[in-house]
Amino acid sequence: MIVRSVRHRGLRRLLEDDTPRFLPSELAGRIRRILTVLLLAEDIDDFIAGAPSGWRVHRLTGDRRG
Repeated sequence: MIVRSVRHRGLRRLLEDDTPRFLPSELAGRIRRILTVLLLAEDIDDFIAGAPSGWRVHRLTGDRRG
């Protein structure tokens, strides 16, 4: 998948420079794993299939569907 924009300075640095400087140190590894699966997925179905069950990834419903 393509990440179009990132507002959070820490996430942007992690994506661009692989530097977790502005992220909580205890969450940096978890965020890095989630971003890796997200970037390697070709579409949302690949992301859902590749995500462990503990992440609780699901499709949106109602007025947020699609």
